[in-house]
Amino acid sequence: MSRGPRISKTVKALIIEETWNNPNKPRGLLTAQIQEKIERMRLPVPADETIDKMISSIRNPDSDPMNEPWTIATLTYKEKDTIFDLRPESMPAVLQVWRYSVALDEAFTKRQAKWVSILYPFFTGELELKVVELWFQSRRFAREEELSLVTSIPMRLNVLASQLVMSDWEILCMLGEDILDPNIIRFIQHTKLPTAKDGGIAEELLHALPLNIWERPKDDSEAKRDLDLYNLIKELPSSFKTFRDIKIRMIYLRHLSNMAKGFKWKELTPDELVKIILLLRDWVIQFSEATVKVTMFPFTGIIHKGTLPMEAFPVKLYELAGYSFKEEIK
Repeated sequence: MSRGPRISKTVKALIIEETWNNPNKPRGLLTAQIQEKIERMRLPVPADETIDKMISSIRNPDSDPMNEPWTIATLTYKEKDTIFDLRPESMPAVLQVWRYSVALDEAFTKRQAKWVSILYPFFTGELELKVVELWFQSRRFAREEELSLVTSIPMRLNVLASQLVMSDWEILCMLGEDILDPNIIRFIQHTKLPTAKDGGIAEELLHALPLNIWERPKDDSEAKRDLDLYNLIKELPSSFKTFRDIKIRMIYLRHLSNMAKGFKWKELTPDELVKIILLLRDWVIQFSEATVKVTMFPFTGIIHKGTLPMEAFPVKLYELAGYSFKEEIK
């Protein structure tokens, strides 16, 4: 049986990233997407079976203590042969980023907590206003570190650090230099947080659609839908400025994160999704102005028992996203 060419570090890194970015995509479709991208890079394309096996391995990784969930009891832990301490003064920042991860229903690992502890001094000002930027950057550093460990490709720390201090123009210059450098074996995007027309952070774009829409083929219908949604959301007043109170914003993001997992979410048009977002914003604002006693708060989409005041849970909006409520809500 003949064997194909050895997979390069660049291709291996691409397969890992695409698998991370598409956790729920069927393996066959993901394999075809990866092969198309490798082809466009003019690199040797691995066989279907090879990529399939790699995807399975990436989705079912060997245990790594650094990828375990962080808890408030995790202040000191061992990373390989190094004892790492979270700085005591960084704990408020770590807790706020953990809180933000909970709102987005995203994992917050020991590795990300480590990077929050390292990066938080760069984010001056009121912590509650900076938490989204710190979440975004610490997650990015953590992912790049994990990818570096798996592929043996050194972390592009200069690119990552550019997000912390450089202007957009400086970053554009760096991107041009990357393209001209023959020694770089893997490019990473100089990604910045998505911003709305009013200059605030468009937090819906952190989880309402993938951040890698620019990398997909132009004839990809799903990519076109996501791009249309991206452009519509950027025209809205930013969630960051709409909900200046972080407690209210966390409620909004928590509901939106769950709605985005509804089975109808992917079937709705961009206009329909924006309508749901605007209705949810209105509901959260109205809810924040009233005191409601909630006896149960289901996130699975199915109420098995108990009662829930209608005004305490946006049932109709969840149903638009595809959730089913089988018990009567009193």
